[in-house]
Amino acid sequence: KVTIEGTHFEDASKVLFGTGEALFAVKSSTSIEATVPETATTGKIKLIAPGGEAISTNDFVLKDAPEITNFSPASGIVGTLITINGKGFDVDGLVVKIGTGNATTVTVVSGTQLTVKVPATGTTGKITVETTAGSAASAENFTLVGPPVIASFSPTRGGIGTEVVITGQNFENLSTVKFNAATVSPT
Repeated sequence: KVTIEGTHFEDASKVLFGTGEALFAVKSSTSIEATVPETATTGKIKLIAPGGEAISTNDFVLKDAPEITNFSPASGIVGTLITINGKGFDVDGLVVKIGTGNATTVTVVSGTQLTVKVPATGTTGKITVETTAGSAASAENFTLVGPPVIASFSPTRGGIGTEVVITGQNFENLSTVKFNAATVSPT
């Protein structure tokens, strides 16, 4: 929706965004609310009335609706930094959701790339990007991984160098294992 202000709008018969004709409502003799049409192009806004035409001084710049082509990583924990690639990210009103949770840390790298941190309210699901020009959802789900959980380990005793098998959940992004103060890299 775009509000156009001027004078003598009461008998307006047509509103154009570039070459695209818009649906509109005359709010008063000085105000019209128009919906940017699918056929809009970047260019002047033109209002046509029986008394003549009015053309905007500045161009209306048509922005692309967002589109998500891919993102990485495909899974992670709360706080994971996700890179989202696509287009139409340099538009006002940007909101990014991970599943159903709004991301609060969003960085617009360019019109074709965003980085976001998985919020504490994030869930497994589609990544969505919403702007004033439209919205888009990822084709694939982002999988929110919970914290690692140790169910058991074997053997329960051993010396330095003993191989220990740990079973449990959410080991996908595991980078280190600690045996008291000693840190090792898992396989």
